[in-house]
Amino acid sequence: LFLLVLLVLSTQALQAQTKGEPFYEARKAITALDAEPYIRDSLRRVYVQKWTLSLVAGKRYISGGYQSDQPDTLTFADFSETNTYLGFELGYFVKERIRLHFAFDGMLLPVEEDFGTIMFGGPDGISVEGRGSGGALINMGLGMQYYFCKRSFTRPFVGLQVGVVVAVAKGGTGGFTLARGRFEDIRTDTERFGAAELSVGLSHRFTPVFVTQFKVAYRQTNLADEIGGIESPGG
Repeated sequence: LFLLVLLVLSTQALQAQTKGEPFYEARKAITALDAEPYIRDSLRRVYVQKWTLSLVAGKRYISGGYQSDQPDTLTFADFSETNTYLGFELGYFVKERIRLHFAFDGMLLPVEEDFGTIMFGGPDGISVEGRGSGGALINMGLGMQYYFCKRSFTRPFVGLQVGVVVAVAKGGTGGFTLARGRFEDIRTDTERFGAAELSVGLSHRFTPVFVTQFKVAYRQTNLADEIGGIESPGG
């Protein structure tokens, strides 16, 4: 009986010592990780045959070769400056590494107003004249992204998109005189461009439903009539 009690106490002491080892909790965590395919195989469990909705924001720059030598004297709009664009993408993972998407974004030009001259006297009495402008670049297209890593939280990718870019510029001159009252000459110009876009980027998944992406893209478009100080919105 004494030997049996001693054996039981020794076994309990050995178990307590094992649980107190420095790497006991680490081995326990590794065992739990290996037993959970949702984490280790997250792309297959989370993304395949899943819809995605993305909010998009960035900066767009028109290449110098696509900028016109002369400013737009019809609407006075200027698309040549770098501006912020906002939009969204609706996508679908057809495979672990392939996502198809529809993209829509817009870049709005800030409204510019310039009060040019104030004149006193003359046949119209006091007169005030000025000009203003505004516009937008609307981008729509269908595309695909290919991810290089199959089962990873951080994945580099390449993308291809084809679509259309619509440029709308609006502006003109106007003013006020005592004799004629208010007057204005507002004009609107619209051009459409076919576009193809190639991109490279990096995607990181923080949770099964929250992913961030950073990408750099170059867009090639056809040439058309000058609008807003550019011949094409490529870049």
